[in-house]
Amino acid sequence: MKKAFIISCDTLKPVLKKLGQAINSKAIIPALKNIKVEVSEKQIELTTCDLELTVIAKLEAETSGAPFELLLPFDFLSKIVSESGVAPLTVEHPSTRKANITCNSDLFQLQSLDKLEEYPKVPAVPQKNSMPLINIFMNMLDASMLTTAKEEHLNQSMHRACLDIDKDGATLVSTDAHSMFTYALPIKTDEPTQLSISPRMAQVMEGSTDVQLSWTTQNLAMKSGIYTVMTKRHEDKFPNYKAVLQKVEPNLIMARHELEAVLKKACISSDKTTRTSMLLKQTSGFIEFDVEDVDMSRKIHLSAAGTYTGECEAIAVSARKLLTIVKQINTPNISLSITSPKKALMVSSPEDTDYYGLLMPIMPTA
Repeated sequence: MKKAFIISCDTLKPVLKKLGQAINSKAIIPALKNIKVEVSEKQIELTTCDLELTVIAKLEAETSGAPFELLLPFDFLSKIVSESGVAPLTVEHPSTRKANITCNSDLFQLQSLDKLEEYPKVPAVPQKNSMPLINIFMNMLDASMLTTAKEEHLNQSMHRACLDIDKDGATLVSTDAHSMFTYALPIKTDEPTQLSISPRMAQVMEGSTDVQLSWTTQNLAMKSGIYTVMTKRHEDKFPNYKAVLQKVEPNLIMARHELEAVLKKACISSDKTTRTSMLLKQTSGFIEFDVEDVDMSRKIHLSAAGTYTGECEAIAVSARKLLTIVKQINTPNISLSITSPKKALMVSSPEDTDYYGLLMPIMPTA
């Protein structure tokens, strides 16, 4: 009986998107440009790995013949699937290093597959430390990724979110050195640890529920449904966020949708920093927002309802970065604490006390 499996392209498309997070088209080891396929009775296991991130998907499939393994080139397979609609895709493995892919009436023959033995050994899923994650964690993880560092930074840990866990609870935190996101979670462990979660890992788990988290000193894994994603743990230390995150009482509460609308308009400015002056006391019952684009000789004047009860007259911030923070908070209102044009603007929510963040101001010009 022929060694083969059949699965619909419609089923494969979203799976390949997640598996692609661990594909490096410039990989030094050619075998890593492949998907490792392990076929057993009525199931296929697909694995991609770039030596740092590993993604595994287990899918039901129609299979025939004895169990087998092979490497299929990721880009080639992805292109076939993307151009084939919802048609069933058949992969036959007639002999070592050969495969025939059939879809509709099309035949794709691969006559020199990469050798299985050249594919690096994938790490085992950690078992020592394991815990379920509450579903809100995944929503907050997606939000935290908005404030990870996007550009090159000396502290590489800032390109990832950090889950800081101890016996009292956990804090999910991310920062790009200008803004910070934190969220308290009811997750506890007897041995304190900090777990770094990369944007790629978060993208694999996006939309997942009932996630299981596990780790060792070397690896971190998250599992949900058909997917398992693992990554190497990094030695670089996350910044001491607790030293700068001083919780203070808010002195300005604004409707989230109004603040978001104003900030979107402020971001129309072509100024790279989207420098926006918040005039806190100019008009009773309102906060004025002034944006000046010097290079283009343009000015934008905006306002939103809000009553400021502090002593500061004005503060300059990046409208783009404040808008990012606003998008992280899915509550009707946003609380701000503004004490000085030279100190961080603290952000919280009256409806969700687990969230807390900050935004550094743009310093006044001399």
